[in-house]
Amino acid sequence: MLRTTQLDATRVTYRTEVTGLGADAGPEIGPGITGDWPETMAALVRLATPVRG
Repeated sequence: MLRTTQLDATRVTYRTEVTGLGADAGPEIGPGITGDWPETMAALVRLATPVRG
C-alpha cells in the first residue's frame, strides 16, 4: 500500500498475514515466503519515489 503522509512523503506498507487451515505453520514457512522482502521493499520505494528534474 502506498499512502501520502501529512509531510508530503510516501509511506510504503507491505505485509503478509497467514490465516486459515494450517496457519500455525506460519512461523516455519514465513521466512521462505518473506525472504525477498528487502529487495521487494527497495523496489516499492523506487516506484514510490517521485522523479524530480
